[in-house]
Amino acid sequence: SLIKATCNALESDIAVRTVATGGPLANWIWVDEEFCANQPPPYNNELTKNPLQCYFGNVFTPCVEEATESAHKKPHIAWIRLNCPKFIPHVGNVSAVYFAAATEYFFSQMNPAVIDLVEKEAKKIFGHNGAPDKMITVHIRWGDKTHEMGGSLVAMDEYVNAVKFFIKKHNIKTVNVFLTTEDPRAAALFKSHETVVHNKWTIYEYSAAISPNKATHTPALDAKETKGKFGLISLIALLLSMESHYFVLTTASNWSVLMQSLVMGVVKQSGEVDYIDLRRNPLLHKISKSYPYNDDGVLAFPIGSSIK
Repeated sequence: SLIKATCNALESDIAVRTVATGGPLANWIWVDEEFCANQPPPYNNELTKNPLQCYFGNVFTPCVEEATESAHKKPHIAWIRLNCPKFIPHVGNVSAVYFAAATEYFFSQMNPAVIDLVEKEAKKIFGHNGAPDKMITVHIRWGDKTHEMGGSLVAMDEYVNAVKFFIKKHNIKTVNVFLTTEDPRAAALFKSHETVVHNKWTIYEYSAAISPNKATHTPALDAKETKGKFGLISLIALLLSMESHYFVLTTASNWSVLMQSLVMGVVKQSGEVDYIDLRRNPLLHKISKSYPYNDDGVLAFPIGSSIK
């Protein structure tokens, strides 16, 4: 959403204001209050009140309140849903490329303390030798995403079939999957799927990122209940998922959009990558009238590969 707002701000020649100004959205719910309270500059936002600063440093120069007042202009909002065809023309995959470039910029400024936490968790999960070769990340976004997924959540069989496709395409002999999801139902169903069990796939996961809330919900509730700790945990899970070579995504979820952008902008530079998108994001790609179905009627709508 912030990347989309940034694009709109460039198009409209206005600034993106990230300073908390009061009201119900004054405190960004994804900021871990305990972790961020004692961060050193440039990751301490005590003076700037920039909610992104704890994780990403000075990615924005905050607006100056006095300058805004002296301009005698009504405040402008860089709305996340507005189009910005000057910077993101609706041609090919330009939108995805823009998102990848913006994401790479954000994450290049990441707080080293966050990186340290990721490395510690990686050792716990994968061991001192690191993640296995040809690992496949599977991002299952269930919870409250029924509408965004086209009216129904992506069936577990689709995720499993996408992994099977990668196994065949890339001649994977030993199957290792990094499973990332906020939904405990999804985690349990994937791990107990007959194909997973019968073929003895090895499943890795960062259990802290799986919500204890079993009801259909938004992870934002977990962030609020934990005073932002779930935000930091989610960020760690995101970076752990980048240890893979292959990715099963659903970019109808913004979290998968972020993962796709990191794959395109960062992971791809380090070696072979491949990814499948089971539900495309209509903000990133021109969608056919039959969305979420492809023009040929195939529900699994890939970007980096195709399931046949």
